[in-house]
Amino acid sequence: MSWEDGKKRCSSLRMRLPSRKELILSYKKGVIKKWTQEYKKLEYAKWWTSEEYDSEFVYYFDGLTDLVEGSIKSQIFHVTCIR
Repeated sequence: MSWEDGKKRCSSLRMRLPSRKELILSYKKGVIKKWTQEYKKLEYAKWWTSEEYDSEFVYYFDGLTDLVEGSIKSQIFHVTCIR
């Protein structure tokens, strides 16, 4: 799902995309690790964050490398919504 679509989806659920810090903490606590184990088979475990770094790019968390990186908003990554 693109970042814009993910943001809209979370908003429609009265939720939001998590911040970089929230995704990193979730990973360290093992919450995302379960998801990552499933996606390792596909070599794809990337989640959008709520944080933009300019009008075209947004940060995402990569559960396979444990890194926060940036991508264009139209890229397709996983979306998780939080309150």
